[in-house]
Amino acid sequence: MPMKRPIRRVLLLPVLAVLAVAGVGYVLRAPACDPRETRFGHYCRASPDRFEGHERRSATLRLADGRRLAYDLFLPTRAGAVVTDERLPTLFSYTPYLRALRVVRDGQVADAEMLRARLGPLSRLVLRLRASFVRDGDLLDQPTLVPWLGAMLRQGYAVIAVEMPGTGASEGSPAIDFERASREAAEILDWIAERPWSNGSIGMYGQSFTAMTAVAAASSGNPHLRAVFAMSVGFDPFESVAYPGGVFNKGFNDMYVRITADLDGLAVPVERGEAGEAELDRILLKRGDATFSEAARAGFRSTPWRDGRAVDAVAVWEQGLALHRMVDAVSRSGVAVYLGTGWRDIFTRDAFLYFANLRGPRRLVVRPVHHGPIGRDGRDLAIGDEARRFFDHWLRGIDAGLEAEPPIHYFVTDRGEGQGWRSASSWPPDGGALTFHLGVDSAGAGTLALDPPPEASGLGRATDPTVSTGTDTRWNGVLGDAAYGPMNAADEKSLVFSTAPLPQDAEIVGHPVVALRLVARAEDFDVFVRLEEVDSEGRSHYLSEGQLRASRRARSAAPYSNFGLPYHSHRVTDAALLEKGARALLELDLLPVAHRIIAGNRIRLAIAGADADNFVSLTAPGTPLEIRTGGDAGSTLELPLRWEVER
Repeated sequence: MPMKRPIRRVLLLPVLAVLAVAGVGYVLRAPACDPRETRFGHYCRASPDRFEGHERRSATLRLADGRRLAYDLFLPTRAGAVVTDERLPTLFSYTPYLRALRVVRDGQVADAEMLRARLGPLSRLVLRLRASFVRDGDLLDQPTLVPWLGAMLRQGYAVIAVEMPGTGASEGSPAIDFERASREAAEILDWIAERPWSNGSIGMYGQSFTAMTAVAAASSGNPHLRAVFAMSVGFDPFESVAYPGGVFNKGFNDMYVRITADLDGLAVPVERGEAGEAELDRILLKRGDATFSEAARAGFRSTPWRDGRAVDAVAVWEQGLALHRMVDAVSRSGVAVYLGTGWRDIFTRDAFLYFANLRGPRRLVVRPVHHGPIGRDGRDLAIGDEARRFFDHWLRGIDAGLEAEPPIHYFVTDRGEGQGWRSASSWPPDGGALTFHLGVDSAGAGTLALDPPPEASGLGRATDPTVSTGTDTRWNGVLGDAAYGPMNAADEKSLVFSTAPLPQDAEIVGHPVVALRLVARAEDFDVFVRLEEVDSEGRSHYLSEGQLRASRRARSAAPYSNFGLPYHSHRVTDAALLEKGARALLELDLLPVAHRIIAGNRIRLAIAGADADNFVSLTAPGTPLEIRTGGDAGSTLELPLRWEVER
């Protein structure tokens, strides 16, 4: 269960960070200590801060094709002035989410959904006061949105954020195309390396889409890019957020299109004053309806097939959006990659797939959080310290203890908000898996047991289209907390199979895999599978999930290393409807999990035909869902469960 912060911060962008209410800079946490003691979760500075503050400059750069892109440059200052006689390592973000946000205009906080969802009256008052008394106080710039950048500036880094074409104050048209982003970023990297303030050693940082552009940039092989700090990054967006299991993910996609529609209204002119406002108005007028939000909507809904083609005849899921096809080029580049995700992130599986397929220097941290907080400090971890360790090592050649520790750190959760960090050299950790067999007891209730039922049987019910995991989930909870409530109401409308109370504590660490053998009562339908923990009071709690459209059940060879998990091509040529009354096998993996279940609690598998608030299911209401159990044709749950656990 994610650890909740005692004070809610304000989510300003779905993928960046939150506003620290008073607008203060990043506070150094590390006490005075020996830098040789630096390790995961414990940072010791190699030297005192060399600078006192920073200066923000805005301007444009020009790509080879003539498009002008807006950027904010931050340079460290001493005694209030930029030091001009030193070339610095540089941190670069290439973003569609604005280099800065103009949240206060004419004394009023912007009426944007991403702000309305999280800003209370006190926060709005603080923003208005900040706009009145702080230089550029009406703006939220990079060191405000990503507080650890302030510490990097004081240590002697330069920071630059560039708005992608068709976003913010940049010219051109937006595109959800990582191949294009790779080419553009490579140009900008060369431009940065030639600036008098840069020493040519560059790292990129970002979260979600911005992290994906950083990974795409690494695939270019540009020699100036040395390291990428990529929090919550998609590997195979078709499977992870667009059509998981072949089912349209409206929970994420509709929310994403809706909140990114506000971006142009928060854009910041390059120049202060009337000239800057007029230039921004000219750019936005020329852009018209060709916004990033519209590009996202068109990209997500372009085609529900991996080999399908959009209206422009481009196979988007196998070309511009297929980040997994860039991974070999990233490996060849030698760029070091630090991956981050959370157990309730939208890209949890993707982070592990990146780690498994990259061949260069790489690290992975998995936190007990959802999408929004991954890139900011929490009670579990000061993620900013990890960024500093990483960039100090790769851009400044400082020994930050990275090579002396395992490359994977993951947090094991439990229902009591306890547990903590584990480390591993590979994934999944050793321990194997146990096979639980779905069965039916004498009272007709579904069971999960290590011993298979001696006789073939089955359990069925009509599907209910109102089954839902809620409106604050990993999919639609980017502006929320992904705070799943009890699943009991959903369980009552689902087929459920539960273990007996566990005789001792156990840990589930890895990727659960479900094999459902069923009788087809329709030519096509969707199955939604939830893994849950049932506490001693009978409350059922969400742990993980998976979904699959029956017509896409055929397994095929994955085009990348995927731990041997079931892979479905989602290609038109591999789809096949079912024959009514025939037996069918649906195999799917659930999102990875690391969770401790205490003795006396139970494990539950819940199966439904819908998740109404998150997915667009084609299952017809009332379709009989009949799961086969026992004998040679029984259904199973392969669970990476370990009885002997660390304490």
